[in-house]
Amino acid sequence: MKPAVFIDRDGTILRFYGYARTPFPPVLIDGASEGIRLLRERGFFVFVITNQSGIGRGLISPEDVEVVNWWMESLLLREGAGIDGVFYSPDPPWIVSKTRKPGTGLIDWITSFYPIDLEHSWIVGDKMDDILLGRNAGIKSCLVLTGEGEKTLRKMRDIDLVFPCLKTFAEFVVEELDGFPT
Repeated sequence: MKPAVFIDRDGTILRFYGYARTPFPPVLIDGASEGIRLLRERGFFVFVITNQSGIGRGLISPEDVEVVNWWMESLLLREGAGIDGVFYSPDPPWIVSKTRKPGTGLIDWITSFYPIDLEHSWIVGDKMDDILLGRNAGIKSCLVLTGEGEKTLRKMRDIDLVFPCLKTFAEFVVEELDGFPT
């Protein structure tokens, strides 16, 4: 078993431009690829988990989401920052959903297929739902100040860790948790 870092997509790895009917070439947020590369080099599983309620709202199609995911993975691979998988919930916020963050359904599903040590795992994102997912799943959470992170910080005070971006979070994990998990 090894730990994982579950990372939000829009606002944490990719700049979010709203719901696009036609997929656009996504843009990586500064520090995202470096952070993912550091975590992978250190031996963490890295998964992207994201709410894509534009599907449930009828604004975008699952194919649109898959194209953006493919672009993101291609950009990350070009930077030497591969990921273990991308998982999303298409559900809109007004329905009860186990897979929509902060529900734990996506993490539950991933852990049924991968040997993950949740005690030493993290969730990283820019929104309140990311932090609440960490609490609901019993894993540590980190808010990044990219995307909507500044706005989230003004709303929430009880957050495990706050960093400017994914890279600074990864540097902390590598330095502070020296010797684990490689």
